Amino acid sequence: MKHSFCTSLFKLSMVFGLALVQLSAHAAEKKNIVLIAGKQSHGPGAHEHNAGVQLFAKCLRAGVPDLVEVKVHLNAEWPAEEEIKSADTILIYADGFTMHPALQGDHLQQLSAEMKRGCGFMALHWATEVPKNKGEVEFLDWMGGYCDPIWSVNPHWLADFTTLPQHPITSGVHPFSTTDEWYFHMRFREGMASVRPILSAVPPDSTMSRPDGMRSGNPDVRKDVANKVPQHVAWAAERPGGGRGFGFTGGHFHKGWANNDQRKLVLNAILWTAKAAVPANGVESVVTEEDLKQNLDPKPAPKAQVPNPAAATSDEFPALQGWKPRACTATAKAGIVTVTTDGKSAAPLIIFRGDMHGRATLKFRARSTQGGEGRVAWFTSAADQKFLQGDKDAKLESATFKLTAGDWQDITVSTAANETFIALRLFLPVQPQTVEIDWIEAQSTEGKKRWDF
Repeated sequence: MKHSFCTSLFKLSMVFGLALVQLSAHAAEKKNIVLIAGKQSHGPGAHEHNAGVQLFAKCLRAGVPDLVEVKVHLNAEWPAEEEIKSADTILIYADGFTMHPALQGDHLQQLSAEMKRGCGFMALHWATEVPKNKGEVEFLDWMGGYCDPIWSVNPHWLADFTTLPQHPITSGVHPFSTTDEWYFHMRFREGMASVRPILSAVPPDSTMSRPDGMRSGNPDVRKDVANKVPQHVAWAAERPGGGRGFGFTGGHFHKGWANNDQRKLVLNAILWTAKAAVPANGVESVVTEEDLKQNLDPKPAPKAQVPNPAAATSDEFPALQGWKPRACTATAKAGIVTVTTDGKSAAPLIIFRGDMHGRATLKFRARSTQGGEGRVAWFTSAADQKFLQGDKDAKLESATFKLTAGDWQDITVSTAANETFIALRLFLPVQPQTVEIDWIEAQSTEGKKRWDF
């Protein structure tokens, strides 16, 4: 009897021991997911980084609890060193460029060390963007591509993803379409080496409605859009050392995560970059209207729109032909632009954004009620690049002119730029008065632009 009892006790302990071993092994198989949200940004419902990563965490914990351990960091909080070292993949959803969480302090060096051991890396929306001189090499290596603010563009448009490639990230995802601030014309590795486009669409001509400039346009992207070249807005990449990366340029609007296919695509990508098995039908999740309202940043409601001529755009004044007033009012009638200054601003001006090439001469015909000194200022593409790379000394160049009260005057100002300049500012005298402008002409080495209002 005693022998039988001991045998049973031994068998029972073996069963429990084996269960504990299996549970321990199962826990060890879980992938460590680190989600980093940026600080509060933009208006209500946009760039909701904190709410977004918490929504991802909820979906992962509910949909694949046996596959992942998820840790969330809000408001650009950076994980402890040990957590970074144990991460299987790191996702950043935040404002980019010089504000990018990965570029602060020694974070880039920390991440580089983990990428070398094969850690995954993901960036969503603006977090795909870094300056060319700080982050380009790393982002090309870690995820195969990035948003270059002097090459890529960020219009809002309806992207129609009619076909999807066969890839673990697209498991269970159906073709879909959404309106978002889909960045495109991204910088990718040479020859798209080990980069797989995941979401591609042809942008409409309306995405090129803005003048050339930072994130708005350039001759190369205009050519691609005109030729209907599909643009890749989500992509997967593999590294020689075995690491994986994923870039996704959507995510401006928080409501976009209500789209089951868009959400599933990103959840699948989290698993794939962590080298976890993606379920055949993808990561299943349910998101309700209430879920979308959770954890939103405390942003003030949009103010009621009050007409403000000083902030009017050229769309409200089509006769201005691209020029926009700042700190003054502008009206156009019978071919004359009438600009009124109140003396309260030290810099009333009208501005034109658009590329012109080489040394230029700006001419305009104007008359004023009080006269005074003004100036023409310009911003070159070289200065713009320096500014994008964090050079705080990149400034406007300018030359002065004088208006006398009374009759029409023809004013000529020569710019010193021998290169492309992307913005012209016509600063008017600060005295409270009315200035009338008949026409403006810019003559450069590559041609002439004239505005006959």
